[in-house]
Amino acid sequence: MVLNFTKNIVAGSGNIVLKNLSGGADVSLSVTDSSQVSVVRWQVTLTPSAKLLPGAKYAVQIPAGAVKDLFGNPCAAISDTTTYTFTTMAYSNVLCSQDFSANSTGWTNGGGAAMAINSAGQFAATANGSCFWGYTGIEPFYTAAAEPQNFAGDRIFTATVNTANAERAGMMFNIQGAQAGPTQGHVLVMSRSSGAVEFHTIDNNSYQFNLNGNLTLVKQTPFSVAANTSYTLQVVFHSASNTFDASVNGTTVFTGVAVTKFTKGSIGFAASYNGNGAWIDNVSITQPAQIRQLETESATVAAQTAGVTHRLVNDTRFSGGVGTILDATAAGNYVTYLVPNVAAGAYDVRVGIKKNVNRGIWQLSIGRADNFVGTQTAVGSPVDEYASGEVFTEVDLGSWTPGTTSDKWFQFKVTGENASASAFAISFDYIKLISQ
Repeated sequence: MVLNFTKNIVAGSGNIVLKNLSGGADVSLSVTDSSQVSVVRWQVTLTPSAKLLPGAKYAVQIPAGAVKDLFGNPCAAISDTTTYTFTTMAYSNVLCSQDFSANSTGWTNGGGAAMAINSAGQFAATANGSCFWGYTGIEPFYTAAAEPQNFAGDRIFTATVNTANAERAGMMFNIQGAQAGPTQGHVLVMSRSSGAVEFHTIDNNSYQFNLNGNLTLVKQTPFSVAANTSYTLQVVFHSASNTFDASVNGTTVFTGVAVTKFTKGSIGFAASYNGNGAWIDNVSITQPAQIRQLETESATVAAQTAGVTHRLVNDTRFSGGVGTILDATAAGNYVTYLVPNVAAGAYDVRVGIKKNVNRGIWQLSIGRADNFVGTQTAVGSPVDEYASGEVFTEVDLGSWTPGTTSDKWFQFKVTGENASASAFAISFDYIKLISQ
């Protein structure tokens, strides 16, 4: 992340805080830590070593004196939650993707116009006409049946589109019909003529991208659209409500637009009027991953080392305002949390923790609640919770694939302590399972 100031600056003192507005832990960056905060001329580049949570909104807060001008005058503080904000990308599972650098398998032309891979490895129109388009299904990426595949659940459609000199160029999504010409679908299009992002429906038995009745303009929002310019278009389709949200270059342009839910799902390209050279690239269809998060303060403690205290601790920096600590006194101490009804499948396992000077090193093992000893398996490498001060962070333990659906035990066992640590205690915020 880069922050631009109006004059040359130098680092001062204090911590720049990325405040989590979605309920998770904040991230603090010392301006004297050049690995995380770089000040060059008028720019401050933030590179946090801690992982930011996916799909979370953050506000950038800068204390007075964190940066100064060349005369030593401190910059004013930014302490609100609205001046500088950003949202991290949510987890998703890629169903299909293509960058066209190798081939355009699964894509076909429509409207009698030709497309081909250009010298830069993009799928481009090679002549002028009313329509240039191609599309492909989602599972698998290409099917010889000349019909996109059925789908259920939410979908995220993403593509980079370049206008060249076309009056309109955009991305088609949720198309159904034979590859010789789509029969129904939707188009999110950059329009130079109207200076807007437009949403059209493709009418029945239409395959031409023009405005003579084949397409119906449903909604538009003002947007500066230039010739020979690339735009990243994204549509998030919500299956349960049959609505979608859309963004261009990360800026939201539509929210909650009601559409017809088609049982076929695909992605395509369209350009009209002087479209020669317009192209599409970096195409993908993804499915939002299912994320299950269990706060340890709410979890059932299935087992723990006898005589060792397991307790709740209040701190607003925990995701729910409360976390847990096992006051371990030696290697071998453990606490086991029950995670009920975990479905068979592949997961990425992540754990929210609180580091400190008095923390130990632990290893996670997971097994079935009805036979933990016989089914337990170590997940990830040992985690050292030692830090020179309080640090709230999330650790990624990697993949875990249970073969059966059942209640599971998550056991955190102390394996030792850092040479600089003053005790063996271990502290937790949450257990997170991300479907893969």
